[in-house]
Amino acid sequence: MTLENRKFAATDPASRLVAASDYGHTVEQVSSTRSLAVDDRSMVFETLKVRREGAVLFAEIAAPPMNLLGPELVRDLVSLIQRAEADNAIQVLVFMSADPDYFISHVDVTRIKEYRAEATKLTGEASIGILFRHLSASRLVTIAQIEGRVRGAGSEFVLACDMRFAARESAIFAQPEPGLGDPGSRPSAYGKIPTRS
Repeated sequence: MTLENRKFAATDPASRLVAASDYGHTVEQVSSTRSLAVDDRSMVFETLKVRREGAVLFAEIAAPPMNLLGPELVRDLVSLIQRAEADNAIQVLVFMSADPDYFISHVDVTRIKEYRAEATKLTGEASIGILFRHLSASRLVTIAQIEGRVRGAGSEFVLACDMRFAARESAIFAQPEPGLGDPGSRPSAYGKIPTRS
């Protein structure tokens, strides 16, 4: 399904970049000419399908069966963030899911040690929470285009993005940790999350 065919709670986030200035970012209108700073061949990942349109990089999460946040996806996210931040022509990073039922369902609890080792490559600390904090502090305008379920660490991932747009028909949010006695998502760790009155 193309972006144009989806019904979101807000308009297409990539075309409404003026809102990015509310988050302290500067976004310039650029031509559709591709930058040579990031070679397209370097943007091939196991769990992400990446395409570029001018200053906007689109990353489609494709980590079947349920888009679990495991070592492969964490490795690819770390690499994508590093490469996008290194290219000054890239201003916006939009995350979406290839699976209509799951955006990011949660972490892969059977591979915690492995995904923490991958997170260390970006932040120097074995923590996906610190990886999310890094994402929230990035110079890039980050947008989560949410369809399907987003739970636990997936919820924390979208909270780390500057903007979140959810499909009215299919987005389902869940944070199971508080019911288990764990505070789970800590929005203050990711920076200020603006609200509308």
